[in-house]
Amino acid sequence: SGCSEARPALEDGRHADSVERQPAPAPSGTSGVAGAAVLAPGGLAACPGDMTLAPAVQRGVCYAHSYASGGVRGYGSTASRRSRIELKQRGVAWLSLTPFGYSAGLGASEVRHIGSYPGGETDDRVRREIREAHGEGFQILLKPHVWIHGGGFRGEISPAGPGGWSRWFASYSTWLLRYARLAEAEQVAVLSVGVEFVSSSVSREQDWRSLVRAVRAVYRGKLVYAANWNEVARVKWWTEVDYIGVQFYPPLATGPETPEEERVRRLNSQLDRLAALSRRTGRPLLLTEVGYRSSPDTDERPYAWPGDEGVSEISDTGAQERSYRRLLRALRGRPEVHGVYPWKWFSDPASKEEGLAGFSLRGTPAAQALAESYRQGCGSSAPAGI
Repeated sequence: SGCSEARPALEDGRHADSVERQPAPAPSGTSGVAGAAVLAPGGLAACPGDMTLAPAVQRGVCYAHSYASGGVRGYGSTASRRSRIELKQRGVAWLSLTPFGYSAGLGASEVRHIGSYPGGETDDRVRREIREAHGEGFQILLKPHVWIHGGGFRGEISPAGPGGWSRWFASYSTWLLRYARLAEAEQVAVLSVGVEFVSSSVSREQDWRSLVRAVRAVYRGKLVYAANWNEVARVKWWTEVDYIGVQFYPPLATGPETPEEERVRRLNSQLDRLAALSRRTGRPLLLTEVGYRSSPDTDERPYAWPGDEGVSEISDTGAQERSYRRLLRALRGRPEVHGVYPWKWFSDPASKEEGLAGFSLRGTPAAQALAESYRQGCGSSAPAGI
């Protein structure tokens, strides 16, 4: 649960590897999935069996706050506690929490905190969710997101006017450091410094390096940057953070006629490139998001939202299950991958926030596939690295 003891202040730029988090107790039914420092790439061994991940892999989900009814079934609620029981039963041991900040548009230079918005991920709700989850043995990846008014893609942010980027980074830094301090106070294991900022992660490299140093001055856990799947290879500052994060949504098919062997080949090609990047940089990989809709065209545009133009509205849980099983089989024997976070699982067990053709895993055959992969039946009780 939350940290209450006084701890020494950090010096600016101090690397998080110098301070270790204390592991939360492992959820019942697992062998322990949280604890000591990150094992170097190559230090994990695959388990025997079809899809079972190596013991040290972070078995996560992207855990979404439910906004309906003013957020009363969202983070920190009784309903959320019931959802965590479901997840624990399926071998999940890490929760990615996603508090949102808001921007008025792609040209805006301000990122606004959610404040006291009644339906949202308020600081109080996020703290309660972290403390309750810690008490149940989960570890936390805190992954603040920026939502663009009107649904624009954050990877296309381009602040308008002279000094627009400087103003944006000043505002974003203030917003992110709020969560860095919260993460430090609550002993969160991993914090994301950004998500899918394609338009600045390369062109504003020094701004990102400075931001990471500012975060390290107040937060002693591990850091990740969650790059878009087609952005990750161009980022040059991976050694500033502890993990290479990937929002893993590469297309695997061009249409329903694409044969399974071609989908497997495309998937492995993407994973091979990520493994090579991990080896070059000495940083392990986290699939900070990976998701497939319950629709027949999910392999063609995994990143597309339900309701997007051209996206099938037909429910096909079998297609989602096949995509997850393909992924989980492909991850076996890949020691560079230290964590997997499928998108997504709502905090409200009765959530209707997505239709039957959406990403949600609850009640689907894909959830069973995930449970098979997350099982800890490898004869090892070694804790997972943070």
